[in-house]
Amino acid sequence: MCELRAAHRYRVTASALDAAAIAILFSTFFAAHSLWNLIPTTLTFALLALVTVLGVLLSIRHDSTFIAVLGLVGGFATPALLSTGENRPIPLFVYLLLLNVGLAWVAVRKKWPVLTILTLVLTTVYQWGWVVTFMSSSDLTLGMGIFLVFSVTSFIALTLGRADRGGVMALTLERSALAASAVPLAFAIFLATVPRYGEHTGLLFGFLLLIVVGLSAVAVVPQDHRLSPSGSRHPTRPAAVAWSWRSPSCLRPFMRLRLWRPIACAVRSPGSARAPHMRRPSYYSCSR
Repeated sequence: MCELRAAHRYRVTASALDAAAIAILFSTFFAAHSLWNLIPTTLTFALLALVTVLGVLLSIRHDSTFIAVLGLVGGFATPALLSTGENRPIPLFVYLLLLNVGLAWVAVRKKWPVLTILTLVLTTVYQWGWVVTFMSSSDLTLGMGIFLVFSVTSFIALTLGRADRGGVMALTLERSALAASAVPLAFAIFLATVPRYGEHTGLLFGFLLLIVVGLSAVAVVPQDHRLSPSGSRHPTRPAAVAWSWRSPSCLRPFMRLRLWRPIACAVRSPGSARAPHMRRPSYYSCSR
């Protein structure tokens, strides 16, 4: 009845009924699986994902942020509610990636900053939950890929939201992209502090290089020079120093003294080179 033509005269009531229907569908499918074992896990997962898509579509139709947030919460709750305790990162993060892409599209189209913020927070919770619970040395490459892919997704959302430059949505996307870039940086520092991960020196410094490149891209798009890798206080420097102390003793002097500047000079942001305080030739700042 919420979709009948007459219901458009009662937008608040129709949105409330749609939200209640979504909540009932979520609880019904979950109870049918967990309490009564009527439907298998795979079918339950598909049904809950379908309800999430339905909630997002209804939120667009009714221009209702509340319905969109309800669908978002249900979408992120689905993997946790149906978890079997097994380590299955690829299906989990593929689902979360698709959820991120869909919600980013809705947030940019409808200019709903709350969706961007909640998506970033809940995705980060899942990422770190998997790292703390399941990740081992054999999953190191997979973990790096997971953190990088979601950061790239946030960067793409930032690029698409540039049309609203100066608006609330553009500011939210910019700050979310900065926060999303900080998540793999925090992961890099975490890896540097754990001995079993710090042994993979080449892999770790390659990951750090990709982070520097990503931060450069984030700095260039909104013309924000605070994250330029040529800056002396670039946020990836602590990770580089930590990894240098975790490396073999014969390599420590080289890594501590020579590794940081070649990386910074190789990926210097073009925007930062035009900044007033960076008018000297590039060889000057890299030769110190």
